[in-house]
Amino acid sequence: MDVLLRLNVTPKLGTVAIKDSFTWLVDESKTLQVTLGPNPEKKREPNLRVTGKFSIPADVLTDLEELSAGIMPKRCPVKPEDALGVEPDGRLKDKHMLYFEYLHEETSEWWMSHTRRFRQLSNDFAHAFIFRHGLDAPTNPVGHARLTWSKDGEVWNDGPTDVKLQLKFKKVREPNAETIQDIVEIAESGTSEPLPNELLREADSLGAFPRSRLIIMVSALEIAVKRCISTLAPDASWLCENMASPDVLKLIWNYLPSLKALPNMVGPLIPPKGLRKDIQTAIETRNKLVHGGRMESRHTECLRSQDELAKQLRDVVWTLELNNGFDWPQEHLQPETRKLISEDVAKAHKAREIVAPNITKEQTPIGGE
Repeated sequence: MDVLLRLNVTPKLGTVAIKDSFTWLVDESKTLQVTLGPNPEKKREPNLRVTGKFSIPADVLTDLEELSAGIMPKRCPVKPEDALGVEPDGRLKDKHMLYFEYLHEETSEWWMSHTRRFRQLSNDFAHAFIFRHGLDAPTNPVGHARLTWSKDGEVWNDGPTDVKLQLKFKKVREPNAETIQDIVEIAESGTSEPLPNELLREADSLGAFPRSRLIIMVSALEIAVKRCISTLAPDASWLCENMASPDVLKLIWNYLPSLKALPNMVGPLIPPKGLRKDIQTAIETRNKLVHGGRMESRHTECLRSQDELAKQLRDVVWTLELNNGFDWPQEHLQPETRKLISEDVAKAHKAREIVAPNITKEQTPIGGE
């Protein structure tokens, strides 16, 4: 079974008037094409349309048909009563609005793979148009367009929205005398929030711009490494700060272990080696984006799935921050990373007599008691 897919966008192309339509045939089969022309409803606005014909698994089509009827697909792995935005009888409170987490994995993967491709094509075409005409246009000229589908090319249906259910549950911690003292010390030191942490937060707001997000995240990592080494080895600070493009992997896993920890601190603490492979891919991808180069499949995938990478980079940055004289950053590590760091410190305690960081018993200890 084949279905037609279509993405309609009103691109923001700046001061340009489009009177005639023209089409880019993306592949030799001519089943996928991008068309730019005047908006039939608003003549002064351009219309960018990506269309294609694709084979669809029968079960995925059934899910889409049920969703278009305003019903939660029967294949969803959760029950209606356990899903937000769904009535007990399975009807959707807002038609077509079903969080992606509730869809069957086959359906969500099929739909998102085409959504990503169509959005990328529309974005590439719009940026090429802007570049060629030297237009003063927004960074994201196509916005967050939504894919539609049809069996006959006459009746078009909205597909599932790719809005994800993002509920982050964190233990609420009331400020106490200790945390207030930490805040005061940070403020008095003039440090405020270190640049790497600020950059990672900024990168989180760039989900619609994966290339920019990745470049900022890797830059945050490089700055965090330089900051840590400058703290532990002041004599090497000038060299470290003036490195144009440091070999982050070697600095973290080869050079950092050779340094001495700050007085009365365990360490240096090194991020788990299990994080190294994905970080290496992230650095390679950043370099290809910045310096040019052919993207391999792992680099493309790195751009597509950055949420997990962001967690790993945070773990590295927070681990490095533990070497800068603070013990509380361990609270922000992911459980598995925190466990591994704790084990490393426990080994250090056995090997040397050293004063451990002051860690409260409620927390998973860095080094235990």
